[in-house]
Amino acid sequence: MKKKLIMLVLVLAIVCVVAVACEAPAASIAPNTNILSNGNLERGATDWTLNSTATAKPLFSAIDKDEADYDDRFGASYVTLKSESKGVYTQYAQTVALDRGATYCLSADVYVTTTITAGGNRGAYIGLKGYTYVASNVTSTEKEWTTVKVYFVNDTEEEVTVVFGLGTDSSLVTEGTVRFDNISLVKMSEEDAKALLAINLRDGNKVDFDANYNKTTEDTIFTVLVSVLGAGLFVAAYFVLRALRSKKEGKPLSENKKNWMATLYMVIVLVVAFAVRLALSMTTFGYGSNLNALMNYASNMAEKGLWASYYEASTYYAPGVTYLLYIIGALSVPLKLVAGTQGMAIFVKIPAILADLALLVIVFMGVMKRKDALSALVAGLLLAVCPVLFIASSLWGVYVSVGVLFLVLTFMALRERKLIRMTVFYFLAVMFSEEALLLLPLLLVFAILTYVKRPETRVVLPVAATLAFVVGYAVTVPLAINFFVAGHPFIVLERYCTHFAMNNHFALNSFNLFAMCGVGADTMNTAGTVMSAILAAAVIVAGILIYLKNRSRKDILLIGGWTMMGLYVLCARMDWYVVLFGLVLLFVYAAKTMEKRVLLTVGGLGAVATVNACYALYVGGNVKGGVGAGAVSIASHDPVAIVFSVVAVVLMGLLTYLTVDICLRGRSMPVQAFRGTNKEVKEEK
Repeated sequence: MKKKLIMLVLVLAIVCVVAVACEAPAASIAPNTNILSNGNLERGATDWTLNSTATAKPLFSAIDKDEADYDDRFGASYVTLKSESKGVYTQYAQTVALDRGATYCLSADVYVTTTITAGGNRGAYIGLKGYTYVASNVTSTEKEWTTVKVYFVNDTEEEVTVVFGLGTDSSLVTEGTVRFDNISLVKMSEEDAKALLAINLRDGNKVDFDANYNKTTEDTIFTVLVSVLGAGLFVAAYFVLRALRSKKEGKPLSENKKNWMATLYMVIVLVVAFAVRLALSMTTFGYGSNLNALMNYASNMAEKGLWASYYEASTYYAPGVTYLLYIIGALSVPLKLVAGTQGMAIFVKIPAILADLALLVIVFMGVMKRKDALSALVAGLLLAVCPVLFIASSLWGVYVSVGVLFLVLTFMALRERKLIRMTVFYFLAVMFSEEALLLLPLLLVFAILTYVKRPETRVVLPVAATLAFVVGYAVTVPLAINFFVAGHPFIVLERYCTHFAMNNHFALNSFNLFAMCGVGADTMNTAGTVMSAILAAAVIVAGILIYLKNRSRKDILLIGGWTMMGLYVLCARMDWYVVLFGLVLLFVYAAKTMEKRVLLTVGGLGAVATVNACYALYVGGNVKGGVGAGAVSIASHDPVAIVFSVVAVVLMGLLTYLTVDICLRGRSMPVQAFRGTNKEVKEEK
């Protein structure tokens, strides 16, 4: 089996390299040359596609060179767009090919002759279709022509659609007139691109990453310390557990003393966990651009209201996170917390930190119930100070911890066959994290088997599933009120599905099979993306087949964790947060079963994930924070990424062997000196 797995890993690596190499790169575009056809509009609307709800057609002016109004900068023709009282939008579009890895400048000359009043956040603008943040917007009257610009780095796309116009279908313009001319999209030279400040780059759905590392001394110290301490933590925890179980049994403790000790240990774990997270949240902003967006969105909702701010939103968050931010924004007003301040930065991280603490309690109580107080203490402390967990909640300030908490509760309810509770917790996990959808096929297979084998569940399961859909839509209604008028009653679902399907920020920074082959976003082509999708499907199907063969409700935790880790390690452009779901599910399984090999493998994967997280922060200058800190893609041939990607792939191969050995062969190897034989462990299934 081991030899077969090694051969499989080597074959996959070779296939990845071949897949990326089999598609010839696009022809290089010359720098400082306008890529758009008829960008000066001298030939009217030629080469541009019009999409408009206005009755009056756009007016293309024809000016002779002899006229007083003639200006060489604007030539003989420009377009005038005018609103109507009922509200309209008018948009011109043109699709062009781009070079990957290049920095671009999109610009236009704009002259607003009458102040623009829009129903949303868009007036006169230029931008890229589908990329909300790659846009420049104008609404106020100008006394003369003004040049507007927006910069972006194209890491992943082969072509984009440039758009300019007046209003959008969700931001109708009721008043205002604007002129457009000299629409330009140029590839910048390497020298000019390097001179750009990171703050000028807009977040454009993964075409926005700064290509330059922004390392600082603080980032270096943090990365080295946390990586070394994190790796040592997992090793130390294992040997402490082993030593505890090797210790001879003393005088039996009374039930009251056991409960008292358990309570004391749990308090110690919670205090340590909260102290670590609070200290980090106070000393650094972490992933600055993401955290600033959280603060601004929370404050904006407090000022404008829930549905108005969601209507105007340029940043997407899952429905559950949106509601949390709304509550935080409302509470920040009486507390006088302002976006961009350290106090507000700490405040928005509180839900993620509380989710971490709740997860600690659940794991602690689970191990306490099945083992003893000392083992529960070690397991709880490991989660309390596990770097990859507090980096997410305390440094980045993301709410993935909330989704992880509800997903763990889902699997625990599944293990006890509490089907209604399982449905509720999974619904909440999906509401907070799109990543939870990756385990939907596995959970559906479990539900179908339960429905077939247990007649008493044939009412509960359909009713619970139906209510989940109904409640899910009802929950989104307050967010979509303003969109009903615009004809988008399912806008929340549309945004959710779009976000789930698109590439995510730290996806480009994962230590995985493709990175091991020196393949990054700048060299990933269509063939590589298809290869990644095939591997993702194979991992999900393999997990389902293992469960169908195994049918153990205890081992489904291991299978779920293996599935998430497989997606993280074997797929390109996979959301980095997937690793948290996989690690926590595997850790909960290991803590409950004390399977020695799984404990050690989870420790290794946790150490690699910690290095991954720290390095992603490191190259972007996020630990020190400040201007310029943001998401920075790791270069394709970065030696650190290649080395640790090899380690990640090897560990994934080992985890695959263990999953097959435990789930299909029934072999288990508890930590040495633990009470219970292999037979007893098997009977727990």
